[in-house]
Amino acid sequence: MKKSLIHLDYQIDKPKWRDIFYDNIQQGQWHWSVPRRQELFWYQLMIHDNNPIKELTKEVEMDLNIYGMNNFPRFSYQFPNTLLQHHKDEDNMVSININLLDTIPMIHIEHEPYPYECAFIQVGQKMHGVEKDPNHRLILKFCLRHPWEEVYDRLNNFGLIMD
Repeated sequence: MKKSLIHLDYQIDKPKWRDIFYDNIQQGQWHWSVPRRQELFWYQLMIHDNNPIKELTKEVEMDLNIYGMNNFPRFSYQFPNTLLQHHKDEDNMVSININLLDTIPMIHIEHEPYPYECAFIQVGQKMHGVEKDPNHRLILKFCLRHPWEEVYDRLNNFGLIMD
């Protein structure tokens, strides 16, 4: 049986990646739901293939053995004390979320809390969201449109699976 979240044995240079986010913040945008909610709660910086940051994510993708896959990286920043409603992501995608702050983020999957530093998550198959938390959240997220098992095997082949 597939787990909802699997911790990965991967460390990232958090200050470097925070700097990359803040140095390029003007390229980002508010999440599409911000105007509807009329609340500034979620900011994203999408890293399309023609974005110069994509070359920087290549190193992390290679470390994770996901380079060359149908992969859409992004930075996701959520303000403190804000709620991200429970939802399923499109296309049955899976994701790898990497925490870039010193506080530990929490994701709720099917209403169960999961703290993580770096995790492989079923975001397209399971209802998930973020409950109100006093901390900011900044993650580097790799969205993969590949079957769970395929990504799991690639991560496992590099010895990254902790659970």
